Amino acid sequence: MAGSSTTVFLSFGLRIRNQGQLDALLASGKTVSASEYAARFGPDPVFVQRAVATLQAAGLHAIWRSPSSLIAADGPAPAASRLLGVDIENYRMADGVTFYATLDQPHLPAAIAAATAAVSGLDDYHRDRGYAVRPGGLIPVDVLSYYNLKALRDAGLDGTGQTIMLPEIDDLPNMTDLDKFASKFGLPAFESVLTLRRDPNWGTPEKAQGETALDLEIIHEVAPNAKLVVYLSSPDFGHSDRAFDQMVSDHPGSIISESLGSCEPDTPSGARDNYAAIQDRAVALGVSHFVASGDNGAYTCGLDQDPAGSFPSTLPSVTSVGGTTVFESKQGAYFKEYAWGSPLDQSGGGGGASQFYAMPAYQKSEGPTRTR
Repeated sequence: MAGSSTTVFLSFGLRIRNQGQLDALLASGKTVSASEYAARFGPDPVFVQRAVATLQAAGLHAIWRSPSSLIAADGPAPAASRLLGVDIENYRMADGVTFYATLDQPHLPAAIAAATAAVSGLDDYHRDRGYAVRPGGLIPVDVLSYYNLKALRDAGLDGTGQTIMLPEIDDLPNMTDLDKFASKFGLPAFESVLTLRRDPNWGTPEKAQGETALDLEIIHEVAPNAKLVVYLSSPDFGHSDRAFDQMVSDHPGSIISESLGSCEPDTPSGARDNYAAIQDRAVALGVSHFVASGDNGAYTCGLDQDPAGSFPSTLPSVTSVGGTTVFESKQGAYFKEYAWGSPLDQSGGGGGASQFYAMPAYQKSEGPTRTR
């Protein structure tokens, strides 16, 4: 069993009020203000404070600040084990990577269950992976041509007044590459539009791998005057849920561009439930959320596993975006494009049916038809 030197980072997803009314709101396509959401659907503060007190009495450092959808509770593994009735162990992989995890389902004490519906962070295994444009991607001229954006740009639509949030798990070591990119292509300096958000409560991102920079560069090409806000977190669910929750609180009515995902069947139910609940709040607050569908075709979980989709792109309440391969004409202009895929190594745009979420109504007209 993991000892007191192992710190666990738990995120308890809070129950909402008036679930039926929220479902009706989401189905209608209408939105509400942050204050109206808190008044109609936000968690009951009395129940939340009781849950926080119970967590603190168990030896965990627990915090909740409205309008968050989560209670963050960190502390020694033995305390979490006793509270939730699980056996938390330390593991070491063949490559030397260590992590903590439990194979048990947590049992929430009554005072906690009254306020919370799920818990993530019972392991810190890094499941989230980045899905980003490969090196040598599109330059601004390509973007305007391939996606027929020139008419929009000529009409003055360049991202002004919009905020785009990016959840990321790899760091930006410095601004040098971004500054060179903006200068080379005559784009506004990143310092005028970019904000980096960090918080110890969200863990430590991985070392720079270039994916965060690529995401920023592509978006800056499309919408050069949009405000860009990057939320950097650790790749484990307990920490990344907290960063996601904060961005929804910070910028209602904005846009999320997410190039992250994990094997859907391998995503713990507590993590899925927490994320889905925060996403429902995002939809109610008018947030548009675009998620990469993955870059391993049908085999998000690996070639030795059954076909599966990538979470959170499988959520019905997000827009899942797949990659394409673009072909130029001899004149260097857009010619045609196909869904990206390589049969030899099974790479390509992800997709497929979710194992947990039913087909939403808006897809049924596009679903498979039966013939007699």
